[in-house]
Parts: sequence; C-alpha cells; structure tokens
Amino acid sequence: MNIRKCEQKDIAATGAFYDRVVEYLDSHINYPKWRYKEYPSEKYAAAMTAEGCQYIIEEDAKIIAAFVLNRDPEGDYDKGKWSRELKAGVLPQSIYMRAAALHTSVTRTCVRRWNTFRHSACMK
Repeated sequence: MNIRKCEQKDIAATGAFYDRVVEYLDSHINYPKWRYKEYPSEKYAAAMTAEGCQYIIEEDAKIIAAFVLNRDPEGDYDKGKWSRELKAGVLPQSIYMRAAALHTSVTRTCVRRWNTFRHSACMK
C-alpha cells in the first residue's frame, strides 16, 4: 500500500475512482450525499491537487482510496452553537480530512492500515 500526494498524471484516475464510489453510494445508502460528477469529482481532485492537498492510496498500481487533507473546514463553523467558546485562531491550527473514500474491495487489513494512517496524520 502506497500513500502519496496526487499528481497531475493521477487526476483523471482519481476522478474516475470518486465516480465509482459515488455510483456505489447511490446504489446503496449515500450518507455523505455526494453527487456523481459533482462532488467529489475529477474537477474537485484537480483543484485539490493544484493546492497540494489531494492524496491517493494505491495497491497493485490501482487507487484504492482518496482523500483531501488541509486546513480549510469548508463550512460556516463559526455560525454553529458550540458548547465551549473557541479561542481566536483555533480553527486555522486544525487540519481536516474530507472527501475520504475507500474502494468497496478494500479488505479489513487495509481499513486497519487506513485508520492507523488517519490517526497518525491527525496527530502530526
């Protein structure tokens, strides 16, 4: 299993990977309410690759997972009613993982490795 930043040459394959995941979600339960060819999509992967925050996980030269890791929460978190007051500047110090998708063929061993990676990435 190889985890790395998405490169220009990977964008079409990453977009196709996200399309397959959304098709699967649409035929089952689409909890994240992702939209086919809209979000996440090849265009989104291209934008995130340009920002240097789109990642892919490969196994046997095939993409088995993709995710975005950056400092943009993509939402109006400051408008939420929070149980605690957040100090100014806390959110910019945070890191967010979005558009995280695993291929349906991924085994439990890969999922454990994925969870280990997510945990270690968030702790750094």
